[in-house]
Amino acid sequence: MNGTTARMAPLREQGLNSWRRVTPASALAVGLIALPCLFWILASWPGNLTEDSLATITQIREGRYDDAVPVPYTLYVQVITFGGRFIPGVMFVQCALVSAALYVLGRSLGARQKAAVGIVAVMMATPVGGLFACMAWKDVPFSALILIGLAVLLPVGGGVT
Repeated sequence: MNGTTARMAPLREQGLNSWRRVTPASALAVGLIALPCLFWILASWPGNLTEDSLATITQIREGRYDDAVPVPYTLYVQVITFGGRFIPGVMFVQCALVSAALYVLGRSLGARQKAAVGIVAVMMATPVGGLFACMAWKDVPFSALILIGLAVLLPVGGGVT
């Protein structure tokens, strides 16, 4: 091991240890957190769509990729919606992803499991959290992945001081 690798080993180990907090009970808690999103999904059935969302569905159904929507997001929507036939699938997956991201971030900041579940459930019940998570919009999964990345980096950097 060279000097840089030796110095980075403890940091990597701390980052990996933060993921050990995610247990089967935690996964169940994330599922329970996503329940408030069912209200938003049902309230906006068959889906909360933007102009970009409609362009993505059109691209999937017609096979023409001529919009500014990123191709990875279009492929993600294509897989989740079974070729554009089940639009609410996007809302279910994105709601679960945002809930998981918020939960993991809360836990990495030091919140206890019950507190993290309660806070995230309240956040997902509000229009700002739940409606955003249930919107078929390309920024939702990218935002959730940024939160998960932040949750991984916080323990490596020593947390919030």
